[in-house]
Amino acid sequence: MNNSTKPILIASAFVIACLALIQCKSNTRKKGKTIHYVVQVSQDESSSIPMKELVNQSLTLIKNRLTASEFRSSVTQAGPDLIDILVSVDSSDMPLMRQMLEASNKLEFREVYNISELGQSLFCADKIVAGDPPIDTTATHHFSSPGDQATSKHLSYLIAFSVEANGRTVDNGMIGRSMVADTGTVTKLLNEPDVRKCFPEDIEFCYGLAETTGSSGDNKSYCALYGIKTNMQKSLLTNENIRSAEADYGSDGKPELYFQLNQTGARIFENMTQANKGRFIAIILDKKVISAPHVESEVAGGNVSIHGNFTTAETNMLAHQLNAGYLPARLRIVLQEIVKEKP
Repeated sequence: MNNSTKPILIASAFVIACLALIQCKSNTRKKGKTIHYVVQVSQDESSSIPMKELVNQSLTLIKNRLTASEFRSSVTQAGPDLIDILVSVDSSDMPLMRQMLEASNKLEFREVYNISELGQSLFCADKIVAGDPPIDTTATHHFSSPGDQATSKHLSYLIAFSVEANGRTVDNGMIGRSMVADTGTVTKLLNEPDVRKCFPEDIEFCYGLAETTGSSGDNKSYCALYGIKTNMQKSLLTNENIRSAEADYGSDGKPELYFQLNQTGARIFENMTQANKGRFIAIILDKKVISAPHVESEVAGGNVSIHGNFTTAETNMLAHQLNAGYLPARLRIVLQEIVKEKP
């Protein structure tokens, strides 16, 4: 594959840890355990597929995921809405196995709000959360230094906004970062009715994948917080527009994810990148931002490379996930136990 012909988007991405199952041959998993999972299938809000067909699709998709990941497994139907799975897995892979089995693989490409566009909204929300009197929304507001005068009643206590020490906003595609432990609280606060009124009607708040920062022994896990533009409609660019996905390497030798879009997808993406030069586009998988590339130029032709902070195993796994397709269902593990039998 000729890398020089690929349009490259430099991704301000976070490691796709929740999708990166280590790819080892099944005969090398000598210390693996055999885990029994029972997965319950239910329809999501957008699905009109009959339940019987939905369960059959779920069976096929789970088999494809496990086969692509080279896990030794057995997958059968256990009831009208239940799937029974036996899989040999290393202990270190068990949390990621749960995430893979429960994933819907719903892919969306969305525009994002820059923090400079949300200044008044954030001040309004912060005042309401803190219980202060309403602010004058016609006035110009300036951010304080990160953490300055913040208390546990302020959003700035829970969100490290993308601002410099002098209060100047930094348009890097995200609103800021929150500690993983605080994301539930932040989500609840931002979706309170009075707080929600402070923001544009079409905004949807999404987190990126967890990243670890700090020196050894003082590591902390954070998630980026994004303000996604929905335009009150479904994403124009989804799984349906991906002809194929594969792992590859960029001109710098680092792993990248390579998309080949169909004709409709190519046209949509060309228009999207043309309209967002100098801005960021969020690539979202199951409501998590896996990458937020900066658009440097219009991308035509339908060939897209996402170049980010990925490992080879991560790009391989993501390519397998996307090629397996989107399942319009909710998958939920209702039983997990260690058994002696081998699949």
